[in-house]
This record gives sequence, C-alpha cells and structure tokens, in this order.
Amino acid sequence: MGMKDEIDAALQAHAAWRKHFKDYLYGHAACDLDAVSATDQCDFGRWLGKEGHRLMPTDLHGQITTAHAEFHRVAGDIVHKIKQKQFDEARQDIAREGRLNNISAQLTALLLKATLR
Repeated sequence: MGMKDEIDAALQAHAAWRKHFKDYLYGHAACDLDAVSATDQCDFGRWLGKEGHRLMPTDLHGQITTAHAEFHRVAGDIVHKIKQKQFDEARQDIAREGRLNNISAQLTALLLKATLR
C-alpha cells in the first residue's frame, strides 16, 4: 500500500474509534487497554514506524508520530476511565468537543498535509 492509501486507512480507522468507545461504554464492545494504548499495535502505527519513516520528511514524520502517540494515550485514558467506572469523564473525552476528537483533528490535519506532499 502507498502512503496515500495508508493515510486514508488511518483516517477511517481513527474516525471509527469514537463509535467503538461509545459501544464499549455501553457494554456493546470489548477493549484491551494494552492494545489501545500501544502505538505499534495498529496497522498505521506499524506502517508509520517503517514505510512512513522512509516516505515522509523527518519533521512531518516526527509531528505525526507525536500526534499518533497522543491519540493512543488519550484512547488508553478513555478505556481506563471506563474500566474504573468513571463514565462521565469518559463521555466528556469522546464527546464532539472532547479530547479524542481534538487530538484526532490534529492528527488528521497532519496526515492530510502529508498526502499533499
């Protein structure tokens, strides 16, 4: 897969997380905290660490890597909050104006910038 295809797949996968967390919050899905928190467990993270590093300018790759890690950190926080029954805090994080959407928007902007190069 080329860079544009990988980035498109990452955008779709990251957009699906909000729904997945809502499903998890309401008991309709499972989540593994370790897998969600790890940046190298998703297809995009594995690609970013190998092919992405080769295909992108170093500064942009670094920004995307940082935003991707923050996305996974926030995702891990959400799973942890749900496991701890901190449901209101988890709902705030997955709300439209919440932490997950904010970091997702930052990552999306960087990924779109990468596709334009």
